[in-house]
Amino acid sequence: MDQDSHSHPPMAEPIGFPLAKYPPKFVANVRRYFGAKGDQWLRDLPGIVGSIANEWQLTHIRPYQLSINYVAEGTQADGRNAVLKILAPDDEAQGELHALRVFNGHGCVRLLRVSEDQRCLLLEQCQPGSQLASVSNDRARTQIAAHLYNKIWRKVPNEDGFIDLRDWFSAIPQKQARMNGNLPRALPKLAHHLAIQLLPSLFAASATYRLIHGDLHHFNILRHQGEWVAIDPKGVIGPAEYECGPLMLNPWPRLASYSNLNKTTADRLAILNEILGFDRQVILGWALCHCVLSVWSDCDEKTGSGGEYSATLARHYSALLK
Repeated sequence: MDQDSHSHPPMAEPIGFPLAKYPPKFVANVRRYFGAKGDQWLRDLPGIVGSIANEWQLTHIRPYQLSINYVAEGTQADGRNAVLKILAPDDEAQGELHALRVFNGHGCVRLLRVSEDQRCLLLEQCQPGSQLASVSNDRARTQIAAHLYNKIWRKVPNEDGFIDLRDWFSAIPQKQARMNGNLPRALPKLAHHLAIQLLPSLFAASATYRLIHGDLHHFNILRHQGEWVAIDPKGVIGPAEYECGPLMLNPWPRLASYSNLNKTTADRLAILNEILGFDRQVILGWALCHCVLSVWSDCDEKTGSGGEYSATLARHYSALLK
């Protein structure tokens, strides 16, 4: 699934107002996911950036490696850098804002300002901002992630505006229907059917529903002032065990090529079980389900292509669950 990490170095050339050129992948992603609304958002984006930069007195705006949302480094009036994030026209985008407010800087990047329409966010910039993926030892990375999970999760808030994890999975049969009942070309039938079969029991088995990040993996965990913190929370309500799914799919795309993938998987299961107390089969189940969800998310409905990397990991985890 696409990532909006703002730990990548900003693009080499500062982009002023208006934006004269968008990265092709960014444009393709926005159009693919949001259609006509995405096209309109792209046309409006230069004006939005210029307007909010003037209102918040931001200068030296430099976009990061854009994926879906507009994310850029900017300098505040006091000389400190911050991260400007303009949310794409996604109905679920507000989950991030609500999650940032609930997490309130505890284990997560801090929200500094939000625009009146709640589509523009100003976030603290992580220093030095190195990703968890930069840690070479996978056992160490998994331990760091597991401890951060415990730090960031919250009880289910009483307020609305968060994403129900079940909605993500209920969208799969809808997309399959639009594809005339077909599966993505890369997705093994066995992996898909096993995931669909497991989902009800995975949801029922958890006694720990929480507000979770929803996409907490090696590229959304950054080093900040001697600690590890999360960025880009989705704001999901669901079983805490699901949080392990994105971790088990990453680091993208290197994990699938690990020569010792079976050992890496076993080590991760042992660490997550020890620190979080989660059943290893439940972790594997969510790993498979998340991989299958990722394939469907990345699949082009017209061609059936896409999601090849996630499908490779889905095959791996389904074999371990048989």
